[in-house]
Order: sequence, then C-alpha cells, then structure tokens
Amino acid sequence: MHFHHDAVDGSTGIHGSLTAEPEGSKSSETKQFQRMKMSIIQKIAQKAADIVRMCCYSPSDIAELQRLVSSVRAEDLKYNTELALRFGRSFPSFWPKFAEKVPPCLYTEVYSDDLMNLCIFCLPAGNEIPLHDHPGMYGLLKVIEGSCVVESFTSVGKTCEDGSVPRDAIQVRVHDPVSLCPSDPASLFTPTKRNYHRVSSPNCTTAFFDVLFPPYKSPNRDCHYFSLNTRFPSDGNIGGDQSFGFLLPCSPKNYRCELYAYGGERVVLD
Repeated sequence: MHFHHDAVDGSTGIHGSLTAEPEGSKSSETKQFQRMKMSIIQKIAQKAADIVRMCCYSPSDIAELQRLVSSVRAEDLKYNTELALRFGRSFPSFWPKFAEKVPPCLYTEVYSDDLMNLCIFCLPAGNEIPLHDHPGMYGLLKVIEGSCVVESFTSVGKTCEDGSVPRDAIQVRVHDPVSLCPSDPASLFTPTKRNYHRVSSPNCTTAFFDVLFPPYKSPNRDCHYFSLNTRFPSDGNIGGDQSFGFLLPCSPKNYRCELYAYGGERVVLD
C-alpha cells in the first residue's frame, strides 16, 4: 500500500505577510508537515535513512529512533502471529525432509535497501536465533507479541597470545540475560556494545520487530554464528571471572529461517 500525503497550500504568508517565503523554507516546512502525518513504520524507516545518509549516529538521533521503535505494535505492522504459525505448520507437508512440525524461525521482510533492513522474526516456543554478530551495525529489537530472552555479549578487544585459546576466538564480556515483552522499550545494540547476541523464546511464541542499520548486505557485513565458551583461561586482568568468555565461530545445527510474506504498509522514503 502506498502512503498518501495530503497536499499543502503554501500560497499565503504567515501572519498576513505579503513577502514571499524562500523556496527552501517552503520545501522544508512542507516536508516537515508531511513527516508529521506519516505512520509509525514510515517514520522509523525515514529516521533510520536520515541517520545513515548523514552518517550522524549521534546519541540524540539514536535515542529518537529507539523511542519510535519502542512504540511499535503488531497492529502497526499488520502482523498476526497465529497466521504466521499456521503458515509454518504447513511446511512438513511439502518439505518432508524437515522433521520439525514448525520451522524454528519465520522471517518477514518489511523493508530493505542499502541503508537499512526492517524485518519481523517469529520464534515458536522452544526455539532460538543462535548467537550471532552485527559487524559495524546498530540494531533495535522490539517485541510485538509473546516474550523472549536476549543474551548479549560485548567484545573486550583482548587476545591471548600464549596459545591457550584458538586464534579465531573473540574475548567478550557476558551481560546478564534480559527478558523482553511488548510493554518493554526497544533493546539497542551498537557497533561496540552488545553487538553479539542470542534470542530465545523458551516459554511461548514470540514475534519481534528488528531494525538494522546499515544492513547486513552492505560491504563486509556478513552474519557469523558463534558458540560461547567460558572454560578457557582468562588473562591476569580478568582473573577467571565468569562474566567473561570466548566466542568461537561455528555453524549452527538445525537452524533455518523460512520466509513469511509481509502484509502491512509499503515503506516509501523521501
């Protein structure tokens, strides 16, 4: 569905002034008025696009985008989790090689370009998105139905050169798991904080809205999967603290995402 903007009549001056407004001023005011009338999904996409285009990842801009994403509901995305699950349950009938009754993850693309990726993930109860990274990316995760547990990790930029751990191991700080539900604000990760995470849905079906910018398909931004190991020795500065560990590259078993079509509003950027 195309988003419709009402026309704005800028022919009259403010307070009866007969002085014509500068062309740029009218254009700016018209654009501002149009953006005020946007839907919440359109506002999110436009704000993310503005941030990436301007390369302005300021705390205030990120906070504004986080506020917008925090207000998203399933209705705004026209997303029905039960219909998504019903679709997922049909897979064994024409993909008999898969033993699961429902795919471990359903993926719905809301919008994607070279600036961002807006999408919805649906995890049936008892499933997870394995531990993975977001290289050089910002991300916002907003639960729209159910509840999930997010385990996050931050690289500490240290390496062990004594051969006690594999060379490709990444030393990380292990943050406390966070349980999220629709009443919680969007969870934020940045290129330097909580940039590795695992999302699980242990007790119920969960759907969440994801905003990633820049997106994975940008240069040098591939998704990698990891396993967590806390058994390797830590250096003297860490002293074996279990809030630290190592991530080892791996290929997750029995994980796949099936596509589920988006039925909501079409996103159109300025």
